Amino acid sequence: MFQLIVEFMAAWNQIGFLIGGTWFTGIGLLLLGNRIYWRIAARREVGTIIGVRELGPRSYYPVYRYTSNLGETVEATSNSGSNSTRGMETGRKVELLVLESDPHRAADAGTLLTEILGSIISAFGIGFFYIALTVLPVTRVTWIALAGSVGWAAFKLHSPWRKHPWSAALSANKMRKRQELKDTPIRPAEDIAPPTEVAGHQRINPLYRPSSCRLG
Repeated sequence: MFQLIVEFMAAWNQIGFLIGGTWFTGIGLLLLGNRIYWRIAARREVGTIIGVRELGPRSYYPVYRYTSNLGETVEATSNSGSNSTRGMETGRKVELLVLESDPHRAADAGTLLTEILGSIISAFGIGFFYIALTVLPVTRVTWIALAGSVGWAAFKLHSPWRKHPWSAALSANKMRKRQELKDTPIRPAEDIAPPTEVAGHQRINPLYRPSSCRLG
């Protein structure tokens, strides 16, 4: 009996590692897949940073201005934000990735941050899988506990999925965020940068002075 209890405790540990592995690997691959899609499907443009949209506290989205292949001037908001305004200096030239279907959104082609982040998160997930299936012993109890966990999760998610489809909720949240970004005014990063970042902005653009310091 004691041995069975020990096996069940080890099995639950394995289930935890497997769930963690699935979660981290899924998120990491989603980030990598999205970035690869942009790299393949988007065209490259050269844009200029004209300001920043601040969505919530310390969440900054740079706004670019570029000339399309039709000769039109387009303003595009970045598809990803940051908690720092570094690299968002007004007037800075940036190589962009722009999708034909959505010219008012753009991605910075010169950064590998998303690829690095996705790889790190995926590595964590693979590490969890390795621990669950190699370091910890896989026994009959492991499969019983796994089957029970899957059944419980399916039961708990069955009703919410029917009443509130997650895909619809995610789509609505994405549209809400896009509209909120669109309604947020564009401001120079130098005007909203935290004090610790102001010096860095002025080194890049020494002629710029925050609006509070300008003379009438």
